[in-house]
Amino acid sequence: MKKFIVLSVAAVCCLGAHAISLFPHFVDVAGDYKDGTPEKFRNLNISTGYWRESPFFFSNIKSAEEFLADTLPFSSYVITREEKILDDKTQIVVYMTSLEADGLNEGKFSRLYLVQTPGEPLYVGISEDQI
Repeated sequence: MKKFIVLSVAAVCCLGAHAISLFPHFVDVAGDYKDGTPEKFRNLNISTGYWRESPFFFSNIKSAEEFLADTLPFSSYVITREEKILDDKTQIVVYMTSLEADGLNEGKFSRLYLVQTPGEPLYVGISEDQI
């Protein structure tokens, strides 16, 4: 709970300083989540602070991306989207935005990961460089 409060305060501070945390959007997709990095992400060399396997409302990347397309504030902030498909058909989608505002948090980013391998559940993760 303490981590949630700290991240929420950080998100509010970033919003006022023209930077944005993707954490609230991660929670919208993931729902209940766990701390750390799951084995699935470790195998892909992705480090996360929080993650969720099989979110209740989203069973695949397509449905999660449709939701995020409607809710992420693309018109107000620079949010990039990268997609990669690995040889085993694992699809990785990363939404990323800077946490830098007014010279603070230089080089720090908020990254929301959507990862799915055919025949496996959707994984959602968030990585935010420490503020």
